[in-house]
Amino acid sequence: MSPLQALTDLLRRLPQGLRKTIYSALALLGALLATLVAFGVSDIGPISLTRALELYAYVSPAIGVVAVANVNKPADAPVAEFDEDVDLSAFEPVGSEDEVYGAAAW
Repeated sequence: MSPLQALTDLLRRLPQGLRKTIYSALALLGALLATLVAFGVSDIGPISLTRALELYAYVSPAIGVVAVANVNKPADAPVAEFDEDVDLSAFEPVGSEDEVYGAAAW
């Protein structure tokens, strides 16, 4: 088992609401930092915006891990059976065989 799989299994043990909250908080933090960069803010209290972006760069891969943990396996749906006969009597080719395959094919 890979470390990523172990981490996602650990996150899946958390309640779904908590996983969604973690994901939302990380995404909103990234959006907030991007907004601050767009407005030219250089300091956020005692920390510089550059340092905050560096710290976020370390934390941001967790968004992907939490997103993977939030995905559930699809339910096993019964396979629909197709029991009708295929009727190709109305099928007409679009072009002549020479146009499609070329004269050298025959």
